[in-house]
Amino acid sequence: MFAIDFGARSIKVAKILRTSDGYELDKYGITLSPEGSIVNGEILNPIIVADVLIELLKDSGIRDRRAIIAITGQKVIIREIVLPIMEDKELMAGVIWEAPKYVPYDLDESIIDAEKVDEFVEKDGNKMMRVLLVAVPKDIIQPYMEVLKKVRIIPKIVDVVSSA
Repeated sequence: MFAIDFGARSIKVAKILRTSDGYELDKYGITLSPEGSIVNGEILNPIIVADVLIELLKDSGIRDRRAIIAITGQKVIIREIVLPIMEDKELMAGVIWEAPKYVPYDLDESIIDAEKVDEFVEKDGNKMMRVLLVAVPKDIIQPYMEVLKKVRIIPKIVDVVSSA
């Protein structure tokens, strides 16, 4: 597996290897992003970005098909919310119920995810949990997936970075 960083100025790839001492950088590459193709974390021209990524992977010698990517931008929402303690299977329903308070766009047109961070007891005895809520509009994610599909890369991990 390797990582891809899609930036407004450059596109970077890196592959690490596990060693007996930890990890070491195996292969890497960097190239300028095509002008105007990535703006504020949004890929505006996936076809051109894919072509540049194909060349970058070729030049860096990375042949792996599984990647880690990060999606960034002003529309990426990452918020810590507090909910009553609930079963894991009920967590997403609780998050979806609360999400409109934190997400300023249509939830039906978004990818929503959540992760329980910890549990605590309020002064009044109510058992609560902190949850990390992540929301990204589908129209932000779709061009990233288009690039990966064209390059025949399987996204194994899609992380988010908020710039809001």
